[in-house]
Amino acid sequence: MGLREIAATSQIVQKFEEWVVPSQTLRGKYRVFKGTDGFHCTCPDFELRGQTCKHGFAVEFYLS
Repeated sequence: MGLREIAATSQIVQKFEEWVVPSQTLRGKYRVFKGTDGFHCTCPDFELRGQTCKHGFAVEFYLS
């Protein structure tokens, strides 16, 4: 499932200043928020790389 598919078929929910995005396997959810340097996420990929992940890109696509 790609980021556009996540944005199009998953329920992305905004809660205050962050968005809740289902995981690709739908077994969990991650919190995404926009910082001054881009989108940050609680998923392992973002935590490991420190760069915008597919959940952050899905929120960006969802907002556009």
